[in-house]
Amino acid sequence: MLVFHLKREFFEKVKQGKKTHEYRRWSNKYKYLNNYVGADFTKVEAPIIRLDLGYAKITETKKQIFAQMVSCRVIDAKGTDFQKIDPQYNGKVYDVEFKLIENRGGTQK
Repeated sequence: MLVFHLKREFFEKVKQGKKTHEYRRWSNKYKYLNNYVGADFTKVEAPIIRLDLGYAKITETKKQIFAQMVSCRVIDAKGTDFQKIDPQYNGKVYDVEFKLIENRGGTQK
């Protein structure tokens, strides 16, 4: 399972269904995402993603949202909400698209 830690602003947007993409800097820190770039999830099972409000404890299920990856690609950071986190960064980011999983525990729509 992939785990992404989100600031409250972005967590709330995911919870409300207004945010369906998560961005991470294209770097060695997130190189495990290369395994998913361009994957055809109609042929292989898409990974589950847990989106946490900050660094929530595993028992704090109200601060967790579960989703399934739809796609993963590398794009320019310009025009993404990643620039709200790091306005000076103009490089590439991983664009992880996801859909919420209903009835998985934690916070859902």
